Amino acid sequence: MDCIITMKFFRVIFTFYALIIFIALMLVVFPLALLAMFWGRLKGGNMIYRLCMIWGDIWFALTFIYVKKIYKGSNQNDKPYIYVANHISYLDTPVIVKAIRHPLRPLGKVEMSKVPVFGYIYKNAIVTVDRSSPENRARSLSLLKAYLKRKSRFWFS
Repeated sequence: MDCIITMKFFRVIFTFYALIIFIALMLVVFPLALLAMFWGRLKGGNMIYRLCMIWGDIWFALTFIYVKKIYKGSNQNDKPYIYVANHISYLDTPVIVKAIRHPLRPLGKVEMSKVPVFGYIYKNAIVTVDRSSPENRARSLSLLKAYLKRKSRFWFS
């Protein structure tokens, strides 16, 4: 019984530690992401994704989480791709920048853009979907098609 209580205690401590590191690193990336916005949604978004890759590398190292990448097929850098995954935990989002080492545009719900600091980077680096109306969903689909024509890559979860 004492072992279970001890494990729960360390789990809570680790969770807070990981959250503090997450937020601290995000606050470092935020001003750089603001600067990247001057290059537009495509080029600036790619710059933000690269910043997030650096952020992810540091965060995973500081939280002692190892990401193992296993690819079932080949990737050709000159072609657009759509990646599809089950989104079953909050760790899925940081794993994207560790697993896919070239810029992509995740497709995500617009509600996440309301999260302070993270939300601003989020709404400028990904394609948001506002599911509140058919017109808003169609607008997101049009943006998605425009990015695909530019050989962008997407992540659906």
